Order: sequence, then structure tokens, then C-alpha cells
Amino acid sequence: MSFKRWSYWAAVLLLAAGVLFSAACVESGCFAPDATAIPQVKLLQVQGPAGQLRVEDGGEGGLPVIFVHGLGGDRQVWTDQVEHLRLTRRAVALDLRGHGESEPSKEGDYSMQAFASDVLAVADALAIPRFALVGHSERRDADPQGESMN
Repeated sequence: MSFKRWSYWAAVLLLAAGVLFSAACVESGCFAPDATAIPQVKLLQVQGPAGQLRVEDGGEGGLPVIFVHGLGGDRQVWTDQVEHLRLTRRAVALDLRGHGESEPSKEGDYSMQAFASDVLAVADALAIPRFALVGHSERRDADPQGESMN
């Protein structure tokens, strides 16, 4: 058999093996978390500093991730991201005061520090001492009045 013909059949066999391996992996899920294991998700009300906060909590394992929406949004902007992360870790999304299904601030306080206190209240209520925070734009200048938390 000539080298040209041998390399052709070797390529065909490698391609066939790759197709079979890929099909087996799709069937067994060897490249991704088990998508059939849908984590339980709890929809909760948590007492925040200014009223009740709506919180969605689910998944387990790994460092928990808390998702915070941007100005005019709510926790549902993160639906795709939290569903994906919940396959491998705990993911929490909340409605900040005055957004989504959370109560408005009784004092009318919608400062960045007030929103930060909402996040910390949720973390405390859910017994999450350490977490990664993912946030969406609040459409404000960076630290316009020195409101950053230390």
C-alpha cells in the first residue's frame, strides 16, 4: 500500500474514532457538568435593612456567587448565568431595594452604600460568609461622592 493511500485510510479511521468518541461524550456528558441534574432553586424573602428583599438561591459547591443587577433591572437579568453556574456551585441573585419584587426603601435611600448593605444582609441571612460578587452597571460615575466601601 502506498503512503498516500495509507495516510488516507489513517485519516478516515481517526475521523471515525473522533466521531464515535464525541458521540459517546455527548451521551455520557464527559465534557460538561451533568445537565440533567437540575439543582433545586429556592425563591425567598430576606429581611434587608430597608424592607423585604426577593432572593433566588440554588446550587451547591464551590465558592458561592452573588449576582446584583444594574439600575432599573432585577435578578432575572442573570437567569442564564445563574442557571449555568448552579450546575457546579451555589449561585444567588437578588432584587435590590425598590427593584423587581423587593420592597422600596422606607427612607428613600438608594445609595450605593444602601445597595451594598442589601447584598450583605442577603449574604448574612443565607449564611454565606465568603462569596464572589458579580454586578451589572448602575450607570453612575465611578465613586462620584466617595461612597466606595473599604
